[in-house]
Amino acid sequence: MQTSFSLTVRGKTLRGIAHLPEKENCPCLVLCHGLTGCAHERPLMAIAKELEKNGVVCLRHDCIGSGESDGLPEEATTSTEAEDTSAVMEYARTLPQVDPEKILVGGHSLGALAAVMAAEKANAAGLVLLSPAFSCYHELIQLLTGSQLQDFLQNGWIDLGGFRVSKAMVDELSDLDGYRITCGLGLPALLIHGEMDGDSPVYHSIRLKDKLGSRAELQLIPGVHHCYETAAAQALVAQKVRNFLLREFK
Repeated sequence: MQTSFSLTVRGKTLRGIAHLPEKENCPCLVLCHGLTGCAHERPLMAIAKELEKNGVVCLRHDCIGSGESDGLPEEATTSTEAEDTSAVMEYARTLPQVDPEKILVGGHSLGALAAVMAAEKANAAGLVLLSPAFSCYHELIQLLTGSQLQDFLQNGWIDLGGFRVSKAMVDELSDLDGYRITCGLGLPALLIHGEMDGDSPVYHSIRLKDKLGSRAELQLIPGVHHCYETAAAQALVAQKVRNFLLREFK
């Protein structure tokens, strides 16, 4: 069963979709979208539907400033997205379908960084990190040349295809170390990355697996880039997430 939900976070309405199996006390995965993304991204939908079919709850949400939630993009930072995600995790604990001791958090791209930050706040049981963009600061500041730099300094945001990334987010990212946060959590983790990813290079996940050792499982998806752009790849990602959840938390 799919049902919509809404929460009030920082005085604004956050909206999301819950995928609920027809039984109680199930494991649960809360999924955070990436920068400029939303809860309706196809890989996230594929994961949620696959988990629901296999007795695992999945909640996907639009962070404040994205998708169908309230707020403006330029109001968001990675910290606010982590706060939004941890609020969804706390909401999940109120659902009869959810085992409150088996709530995992995951995210795609920059959402993976928000997810590990939320895991610190909300006592997550595990992590599912899709194409983690732990060096997003460096990729964003490479855009800041010439007139785009001047616009950024004057207006306080980068315009990414109509999505405004705030200077506050860029500056905050310079001080965030996703590797340190993830390793400090000590949680079981599934790392998934497209082998052709040029937006968030695949070596991020390889290096993270090296750091996490036996706590982490690494799955490389052949032939695809940052957003797992084929139906076959999305189905494979969903299967990898399902297998991890059922093996570690069922």
